[in-house]
Amino acid sequence: MKDLTFNSNETKFLDGIQEFFGTRTVINHLTFIDKWMELLLGGKPSKRWTKPADLYYFYERIEALFEVSYQLNKATEGYVSLAASATLDQAFLETEQYALTYFPYQLKEQHLLNPLKAIKAIFKKQDLQYYKQTLREWVAEGLNDNYATENADYIIPLYTNAKKLIAACWLFHERVVTKNSFKKPSYPNPLLNFALTEPRLFTEEEVKSPYLMIEEFFNFTNLSGYREELQDWFMSVINEDIAAKKPNDCLFIHNQYTQLVQAGYIIVAQKLPYVPKPDKHDGRTMGQWMLDKRDSDISEGEIMLGDEEPHVLSLAERAAPMEYCTEALSHDKVVKLRFGLQEWLDAGLSENSSIHGIGDEYAFSFYLTLQKLTEAFYLIITENAKTPVLPLTIASHEA
Repeated sequence: MKDLTFNSNETKFLDGIQEFFGTRTVINHLTFIDKWMELLLGGKPSKRWTKPADLYYFYERIEALFEVSYQLNKATEGYVSLAASATLDQAFLETEQYALTYFPYQLKEQHLLNPLKAIKAIFKKQDLQYYKQTLREWVAEGLNDNYATENADYIIPLYTNAKKLIAACWLFHERVVTKNSFKKPSYPNPLLNFALTEPRLFTEEEVKSPYLMIEEFFNFTNLSGYREELQDWFMSVINEDIAAKKPNDCLFIHNQYTQLVQAGYIIVAQKLPYVPKPDKHDGRTMGQWMLDKRDSDISEGEIMLGDEEPHVLSLAERAAPMEYCTEALSHDKVVKLRFGLQEWLDAGLSENSSIHGIGDEYAFSFYLTLQKLTEAFYLIITENAKTPVLPLTIASHEA
């Protein structure tokens, strides 16, 4: 790429990010790094994402991206032209969200406005040698069939900063290289555009029926189980010297709530009712199965009836759980929820980090919001479980 506006280091950086995003889409890169982190934390291999050859290919690409970003950050001649081209004002961000196929909501606002600040933050505590060495160790660990989850701790800073680097470089790519950020938004489908901001995209079936993701959410554990998971996660994120006991559990719960929030957003934005289908568990609806399992657990002494009742929702919210979800899952609030979930993940995986520096709204009130959303969707799924279900040919929305 040749552009007389930019100096040699700026041009080399832009060439590097153009090559990086020319090999795979940004969503593909972000999903790939998530899948490999899950594997190292004890997750199951994915035939599509965890092939050794793909890992080595990604390693070469991300190492090169770290190198050109580090060189830019240390350049003595500066990056005045690049900064001027990539920095936006607050008002323009709202338009850019609709112009791009992927928008990195997980970045802090100051980094969205000026992605150079994100690159500076990445190299503030760690230098290039650290990232290159850790990348090599990550590849070696990934190519080893006997994954040692206890070795994942030193990889976590690389994982979080690699995702931040990809997101920041994507903004450079769209603002400076392709200039897509400045094209008139077509607003073809705000829901589709919003869905594309999440690397963990749903399948086509799940997009059409987002209640599938709500049902899958409750397939993992019951209401009291999520209450315990959230409490453990909350304790790990508010204390600097406490990390999650099991990093893989922390990542899994983060992913569960990320998908719950996104599915919930699609549901309330499209005003979709829940129509249960009696084909989930031996002819029972999901809600019937959940209540039957609750009764079985109570009879076996594993839980008490009160454990599976809402604890945080008000009486009015319990009477109208969908109204609460509609209020809690507006676009602006979902953006904050997803930012908070990412901050919770970073803090929960690190022994030297907490959420105290990002504001009180991401502390206890955020914890309560996650509990309320869990309770609200629990009520939505189970509220009609004891009544006859509609036939499978019903014309309204089906899960």
